[in-house]
Amino acid sequence: MGPVLIIVSHIGSLLVFITGLSWGSVAWVILLYVTRSLATSTVYHRLLTHKSYQASALVLWVGSFVAAAAGQMGPSWWKAHHLTHHQHVERELDPHSPYTPAQGLRGFYWSQGGWLLSPRFFPAKLPADVESDRVLKIIDRLHFIPLVALGIISYSVGGLEYLGAFFLSTTLLSMPFKPSTPSAIWWVINRF
Repeated sequence: MGPVLIIVSHIGSLLVFITGLSWGSVAWVILLYVTRSLATSTVYHRLLTHKSYQASALVLWVGSFVAAAAGQMGPSWWKAHHLTHHQHVERELDPHSPYTPAQGLRGFYWSQGGWLLSPRFFPAKLPADVESDRVLKIIDRLHFIPLVALGIISYSVGGLEYLGAFFLSTTLLSMPFKPSTPSAIWWVINRF
């Protein structure tokens, strides 16, 4: 389901060329990008995967729900995938390295999205700590619901224009080479 949602988001981003972007929808892009980027980096990455800080279960659950709305799968998949990446950085078993299994244009294709359509997309083993938490396991298995719900909310707020804004922010979140959230905010402020 994850790769399908990412592909749909990329195609859906083209809506902004039809509808245009008002100041309200630009604000919507920024709000959705910043909120979900922070949830992914602070909850999925720092709290759940690296255990860089401690927080209550409620913070973990709500943060994981918001991070799932980023379209980057659920907490169990995300942690397993990221740990595999750290374990095999830029080597053969790194799931999305631009250097393996091929270099050059094929490596670029692989690292930008080819890996999403390969058997490497599925982690060999899911993390026991996440799998033992009933709420996180439910969020993981139903990871697409927050993303789809946010798309419906976006459409309800502003029709096709806000739906396009939602798709655009989701596509920006899926890009592997993106500015950090503070840099992205600074870039937007300097442009307007």
